[in-house]
Amino acid sequence: MRFLLLFLLWITVVFGIFVEDDEGYGGRGKGSKYYDSSSSESHEAHGHHHHGSRPRPSRPRPPPRKRCDEGWMAFDRPQGMWCVKVFGVAVRADTAEALCVAQGAKLTGVQNAKERLMIADAGRILQQQPGASPGQTIWLGARRKPQCPYRNSCGPMDAFSWTDGHTTGVEGYQWSYNNPDAVRLPGRQDGVASCIALLPALHGTQYIANWCHNNCPHGSFDDRHCDSTMFYACGKQAI
Repeated sequence: MRFLLLFLLWITVVFGIFVEDDEGYGGRGKGSKYYDSSSSESHEAHGHHHHGSRPRPSRPRPPPRKRCDEGWMAFDRPQGMWCVKVFGVAVRADTAEALCVAQGAKLTGVQNAKERLMIADAGRILQQQPGASPGQTIWLGARRKPQCPYRNSCGPMDAFSWTDGHTTGVEGYQWSYNNPDAVRLPGRQDGVASCIALLPALHGTQYIANWCHNNCPHGSFDDRHCDSTMFYACGKQAI
């Protein structure tokens, strides 16, 4: 009987120890798993919070838009902003070039029809000023190509090249009646007409001259001897 009681007591103690140990491991297991999960979640939440609170990198400010000096016309060319001003002083082409260079510019070419007409409009206004000589034309930055000394040496769109280092192409060209004619006048020091002049109409749509035969549109071109005197148009890049 005593043996039976001792055996039952032993069974009870062993069973109790087994149950207690199993619940503790499972609890630690469950506790450890929960902690890891919450730690992971906490870490992820912390990570998300960190990313959410991180300031977005500021976008770089665009560079300031380049501008032309006051009194200069601004032309938005594919190769960059170009500034043009017409001066109402009649000088030779080489003098005009030097005066432009003194302002950080050069005699300007004409990129397109819009530029050509706006330069012509500016020349018209200058012609209408008190004391101005009507019929003045405007020097542009172009020279006859050496390989085109005669009228039939090259086509009208190939006889000249722009000299300002910025103007490209021939979209701005519009020749007046019978030009370029590569005229050669006896006694002229500069030989053939090797510079381009723009013809601004004093009124209306036509530049008036006997040789025009009513076919010199406002803003069209004429090839002239470079030692003639006329207004001039300077051009430079915007800053």
